[in-house]
Amino acid sequence: MMRKPILFLFFSLLAFSCNKKVALLAVDVYFANAATGSNNGSNCANARALSSHVIGDDVAGNTLHICGTITGTGGSNIFTTLAAGSSGSPITLLWEAGAIVQAPYFPGGSTVNSGVGAIVLNKNYWTLDGGASGIIQNTANGTGKTNAQPSNAIYGSGLSNLTIKNLTIQNLYINQGIVNPTSTSGTGSTATLTCSFAGCGFATGQVARIDSCSVSGYNVNSATVTVSGNAIQYSSTGTGAATGCRISDEQVNEGSALAFGINLVNVSTVRITSNVLHDMLDGIYLVSTQSGGLSNIEIDHNQIYNTNIMVDGGTGCNGCTGTGIYVHDNSLHDMVNWDEGANQNHHNFIHLFASGAGAVLDTMFFYNNVMYGDPGIEQTTSVNFEPTAGGTINTPLGVFNNVRRNDSGSSSHTNSAYGDVNGNVAGMIIANNTFLGNSTSQSLINAGIQIAQNNIVEKNNIIDNYGWGRSVSSTVTTFSVSNHITNRLGGYATQMNGGFFSYTLTTWQTLTGGEAAPPSVNGSAVNVQTSAPWKPNTGSPAIGAGANLYSTCNGQPVPGLGALCSDINGVVRPSAAAWDAGAAQFSGGSGPSPPGGSQITFTTEPLPTATQPTLTAVSPAKTYVTSKGCSQDGVKFLNPCNFAITCSNCSAATALTLNGQTVQQTYATNTMTASVPLSMLLPVPSKVTLQNFAATNSTNVPILSRRAGR
Repeated sequence: MMRKPILFLFFSLLAFSCNKKVALLAVDVYFANAATGSNNGSNCANARALSSHVIGDDVAGNTLHICGTITGTGGSNIFTTLAAGSSGSPITLLWEAGAIVQAPYFPGGSTVNSGVGAIVLNKNYWTLDGGASGIIQNTANGTGKTNAQPSNAIYGSGLSNLTIKNLTIQNLYINQGIVNPTSTSGTGSTATLTCSFAGCGFATGQVARIDSCSVSGYNVNSATVTVSGNAIQYSSTGTGAATGCRISDEQVNEGSALAFGINLVNVSTVRITSNVLHDMLDGIYLVSTQSGGLSNIEIDHNQIYNTNIMVDGGTGCNGCTGTGIYVHDNSLHDMVNWDEGANQNHHNFIHLFASGAGAVLDTMFFYNNVMYGDPGIEQTTSVNFEPTAGGTINTPLGVFNNVRRNDSGSSSHTNSAYGDVNGNVAGMIIANNTFLGNSTSQSLINAGIQIAQNNIVEKNNIIDNYGWGRSVSSTVTTFSVSNHITNRLGGYATQMNGGFFSYTLTTWQTLTGGEAAPPSVNGSAVNVQTSAPWKPNTGSPAIGAGANLYSTCNGQPVPGLGALCSDINGVVRPSAAAWDAGAAQFSGGSGPSPPGGSQITFTTEPLPTATQPTLTAVSPAKTYVTSKGCSQDGVKFLNPCNFAITCSNCSAATALTLNGQTVQQTYATNTMTASVPLSMLLPVPSKVTLQNFAATNSTNVPILSRRAGR
């Protein structure tokens, strides 16, 4: 399991100026579960009780600190915003080191706009900041727990300019998924299902679904169970031995009772970044219930796992609209624990829908995400942008630079067919993704890409080890596909028309009138890395196989389509030469970075002397930072964090700083190696930009700077 990626930091070299900045003073107010010390809120030792929070505390620029563990009763709201911040002066709710907000379960409901949660946000200009280790959690909710209740951690509505960052939101509902008993017996009135562990994971009084038993009398949709050792007992008409039984927990599900980490309704200018969310029905749920209900939402650098859907939502009424949703650089994995017998929980890594007459979503991008783990047997699609019930999704819409690795141990699947990307919108771009199946993906219900509309732009993808490379609706007649690398497919493509018709590569090329550009050859070895950084290995046919899409991404905004001009690792793709297929380049390109991306510009300051250092590069230019250290791959962490800085006119005597703070360096042949203590990078800033190195010899002004910003 990957460690928590708190922030993806970009490092650069910066020339200092002589400008002075004056900070306006703001008030810090400290809160604890109960009053401590002198009860004046001046620090954690003298904190006020959180229950004493009043509107006078919520003043623009103020920081409200959470100290220690705040424990609420089951179903209770713990904090609600009372007043708004202002532009440039948000109000911050900050978790001190080790702070926790918890309850056995939080308020929840059966609708996506329930209005309740542990923390309720309804004012503009707020920041929720988990700091180094802030947690929001349930302590006793889920299968086998004391409670089995709907539960929301953060609920926000009717607001703008919100940031949620650096929080761990966990265990809102711990669902164990499907359990297979080792034996089944019954008397005709009471059934006994025995497992290899206590109570088959349930607690007495909880409700389970039992299905698929070979003797139908044992199958009960909602059975209230009694635990007896490793067995559960419940009322049923089954008698004798039975096989094939499955036990699942449906007390929280898509249809009736919800558990959301972050649930936002009618919000604009929102950033959700550098959080960890796990063990809940949906990690993040967004919904518009009015015209213009959603706009400018950025969800990035989060880790979400053990959820039914990682990012979910869309329009919730006729005429509802939303625009500008950017989901990128997230780690998303494992949904199998939300499998259940009734096929109510349709798993997705992302599912955004336009539902209702006149409902519209547009300007959405999903890129640089890594999707892995076990998706379970109830996945419909990994990436699904879905117009339904009279709604419309309009371009621009892009799915690119993503990696999908299927780690499932089962080829069975409840749904009739699924694909990793659902092409439901004419003109959407599906480019430079890497889809890595395994032997279980070879089932002919599994496809890399589903195409349901004409004029989907499909370029430069790697599709390895699937039942089909793509499945195509019988209504699709116009294609824009080329430059794919495929391998180990049950069939190159299939067209669904009351059944499945499988195409060979030759017949597929004839149908599309293209896809002939080499090396779109089924059976070639893909030969790419199956873990970070996901690059093609030496000799891979993916190298140089891609179409050059520079004209598509050049000049486009970031976040958004401009990010396609770099790969998943931030390597700039060529402006003229052929690209590599898949999410990662084998090596860097020569073209400029897209505006607003990892743009590099050089500027020259007045030369005070000829002996000042010139700084030209820093490596790595970006890194993950957690409380454990710095990492390039999310697996190996180092503290201190080391960076190699290429320079001239530098030496062992050159003074090196990071963001104005002196750091130690060692020098060898035009390279300074900086040793940065982790403490200098924590707590994590709110933006993934401008961690700046600078160097001087005899004056305070470097002669050349290198600046990388997003």
